[in-house]
Amino acid sequence: MAAPAPRKLRVDNFERVSTDRQETERQRFDLQDNQEQFNLEVVDTVRMKISGTKVNTKGDWKRMLDRMQQPDRDGINLSALDRLFRPEDFAIIGEALQVFRDHKKVIVSTKEGLIEPWTPRGWETCMQAVLQAGKELAELKRRTAGGRRNAHAANKPMNTEVPYGILYRDKYSKDAKGKCQYFYEDPTPSSVGTPRREVMEMVFGWRYVERQRIYKITRRLNELGILTAGKKRKDGSWRYEPGLWSRDAVIDILQNRHYVGEHWEAGKKIDVVCPQFIDREVFEGVQQMWLIEKDNGDKLGRESNAALLGQFLVCARCKHNMYFHRRPHGRHSYRCVHYNKKHLTKLCHLKQIACCVIEPVVFLAIWRHLTQPDLLLANARAYYDSLPSRPETATLEKELTEVTARIKRTANMVRLGTYVNSDGLFDEDEGNAEIRNDQKRIAEIKAELRTAGVVDLPAKHVIESACRRIAEVTEDEMPLTFAERRPVLDKLLNLKIHYDGEYVEITGSVPVPGALAQKGRKCGERINGDYTSALYIPFKIKERVA
Repeated sequence: MAAPAPRKLRVDNFERVSTDRQETERQRFDLQDNQEQFNLEVVDTVRMKISGTKVNTKGDWKRMLDRMQQPDRDGINLSALDRLFRPEDFAIIGEALQVFRDHKKVIVSTKEGLIEPWTPRGWETCMQAVLQAGKELAELKRRTAGGRRNAHAANKPMNTEVPYGILYRDKYSKDAKGKCQYFYEDPTPSSVGTPRREVMEMVFGWRYVERQRIYKITRRLNELGILTAGKKRKDGSWRYEPGLWSRDAVIDILQNRHYVGEHWEAGKKIDVVCPQFIDREVFEGVQQMWLIEKDNGDKLGRESNAALLGQFLVCARCKHNMYFHRRPHGRHSYRCVHYNKKHLTKLCHLKQIACCVIEPVVFLAIWRHLTQPDLLLANARAYYDSLPSRPETATLEKELTEVTARIKRTANMVRLGTYVNSDGLFDEDEGNAEIRNDQKRIAEIKAELRTAGVVDLPAKHVIESACRRIAEVTEDEMPLTFAERRPVLDKLLNLKIHYDGEYVEITGSVPVPGALAQKGRKCGERINGDYTSALYIPFKIKERVA
């Protein structure tokens, strides 16, 4: 009688590379060889692109180690033990290897073979692999530092991170004079259709000419619907999508010397060609403003770090802003200070309200809508239903249908080569120009329909995702401090809080990314790329203040 075939080891494949420029294809061949040589059954595969010194920060890595504690897993399969971690931190070594030793799980490695960490020989193999990986990491850092010095000496950049409106080109492109062209202007328009260069000119103008503070610039960008550039991976997928501006992002923009045609690394200027967006006088003036405001004790942000509702709270009786009143010994409050300056008489007699009374009520109401998409959707539908109907919307909707159908007909004729101009000749460029004009008209019609209250609300999961980006949380944990709550309010658009002495009426909008709009199609191909539009979901809340 033949002996039964040995049971296959149930393992998880683990593939890791350090950067987006590296691929795991070579490791996959190693894992296939291990699978045949050691009779392995692959249950799951984990692929990661992260430095080995930071691998323990990833949830997939931790979940894989948790699976190693289950009886249905026998171990992991990898090309070399240094793929599991890079031994820069003893905590990573202990966190990784102790699981295999305590639960008697094997490590199948193309380089080190079959390792049983709970045995003396297996533990010795692990330690030798750790020492070897540590030597390789130290040598890699030494070569990297040396390569950086050599590149800087040859005026070659090592850091390819670029700010909004600028892109990095490969190191092989050269201009007419034979000089390397590493950086160039991003031709993709902003989310509102204007060139990105003009957006940066506006930002620097608001700061330098109008002397606006950072929080106001941030709010102004978000109110205009101008989204950040986002960041794409090498394969074209989004690492993070375009979204709302934050205060830190605006500060980084205003301090970035790429906009005056300079590239700096490690405090040294690298002589490479960069597009210049901003005049040097304006840029240096903005940098001088940081020093002046720092000397004056300003925080380059909000006027007060205690007034949560500052600049949002409005008196419902006289429509004037309510101001924060600080008391050295007592409760801070908001009060309406509508006075007749000539006769020094009070024109509004609304009683002041304590901060500790009104602030929790307002923030809890807003937070409830941000964390409950159903509630926000119902509020938005009620808002649009309350708008008066307009007879011209029927005409606009009819025109929208006609223009959409005309675009399809023209695109089909261009694709089939049957589109003819006024002279009776086939003209592809004229057909594409007609399509672009119709697309522009569609955008105008949709804007008019939104103003009239005719809007297609996005799906619940889209609104939920946008709300969570505003709240900056992964769970429904309500912020408690001013530093956590105020940024949430700043990201809402047109936020106004009207207080009449008994009730607060809160109005505003939640910006939600719309569908990707395509600009400039030619024979089915994108010319200028995609940009993201923004849809504003309004809300109106009324709450009683105790």
